[in-house]
Amino acid sequence: MTTRRRAAAALTVAALTLTGCAGQDKKLAAGPVQVPDPNMSSFSVPVGQAFTDGMQVFQHEGDAPAVIKSVRMAGADPGLELVGVKIADDSRTAGAVQDFEDWPPINDPDLPSEAIKPLDTEIGPLPASNAELLIGMRATREGRLVRKGIWIDYRIGDQDYSVYFPGGVTVCTDGRRNCNAPKDWAKG
Repeated sequence: MTTRRRAAAALTVAALTLTGCAGQDKKLAAGPVQVPDPNMSSFSVPVGQAFTDGMQVFQHEGDAPAVIKSVRMAGADPGLELVGVKIADDSRTAGAVQDFEDWPPINDPDLPSEAIKPLDTEIGPLPASNAELLIGMRATREGRLVRKGIWIDYRIGDQDYSVYFPGGVTVCTDGRRNCNAPKDWAKG
C-alpha cells in the first residue's frame, strides 16, 4: 500500500470512528421522533422537594416499537438534579399533565397509577401510541434554577438514536408564584 493510500485509509477510519459509524455504535441523530416546539414550564418548590415535569411527550413514526434507554437534562444549572424518569402511557385521561407536586406522581385524577410505567416500556408508533415523560427533579439549593432541555436516547429495532427536546423548566425555591424563565433560555 502506498503512503498516500495509507494516509487516506487512516483518515477514513478516523472519520468513521469520530462519527460513530465504525464498530457497533449505530447512533444517529433524532431518528423518527417528533421533536416538540421549544417550551418552558415553571415550578415553585422548596429546596429538597422532589417534583415531576410532565410536559414532554414522546411520539415516533418508526416501523417498530421504541424503547427509551435514558433521559438526561441539558443546560441544567448546578443545584437542579434528576431524580428519575417514568412514562405515562395512553391510559392517562389527559394528553399531558404539565406538572405534579411529587415524584413519582401519585393520587392525580388525570393520571391513574396503572398508566405509570417504567422508562423502558415499549412505545408503539403513531398514530397508535405516545408516551408522556414523567421527569422527576429536585432543587438542592436556593434560587432560580433552569433546565434548558433534555436528551433522550432510545432504540427502535436494532438502531440507536439520540434526540434533543427543547423543553425547559424554571424552578424557584423562594416561594415566588411567578417564576419566569430567563429571556435567552431557548438558545441552548
